[in-house]
Amino acid sequence: MTAEDFVQTIKIQASEGAIEATISSLEAPVGRKPSQRDSELSKWYGSLPAKHQSMVTATVREAAEQAVFSFLALLDGVASIGKGRDGKLQLFYTERERRVLLNDPAKEELHNLFNEVPPESRSETDTGELRPNDVGLASELLRKSVPGDGLEIHHVPQKHFASLNIAAYDPDAGPAIALPKAAHRRMPPR
Repeated sequence: MTAEDFVQTIKIQASEGAIEATISSLEAPVGRKPSQRDSELSKWYGSLPAKHQSMVTATVREAAEQAVFSFLALLDGVASIGKGRDGKLQLFYTERERRVLLNDPAKEELHNLFNEVPPESRSETDTGELRPNDVGLASELLRKSVPGDGLEIHHVPQKHFASLNIAAYDPDAGPAIALPKAAHRRMPPR
């Protein structure tokens, strides 16, 4: 994976994924019992004329892209990570024995690469084998997923809890479920 590949994936998974999940939740709140807040937002959004709904989508897009851009700027070392901190953040991609520094200070910065990727850069033909609510081993589900499918893998039980309470727990071999991004975000943290 190169820095360009990483940024392309971030654009699809984080930026576009957040936009799609947010608008989808506004159109139809997730879950059997959506929260009062989600229901009220959906009712409000549904009452808007189409032109205003488009403006909401544009605002959601700007917020998602700014959040990702700002996070990448932190990784690039061009935004403060805290007063009095002189360290640097390093982001590595590892695959078997290969290790690549994605935010290499000698190369183009991630936040600049992000601005070069056009919006909605996902290929419409990129549909993986994974479907919402598929269950299996976390590693197997992740292999079936593709950037832009709108799904994330949720460990059952949650990975941190399992690693504290199950001897020799391997999160890759642990049971998991594929959830739409908006549903995954609404899972309780513990």
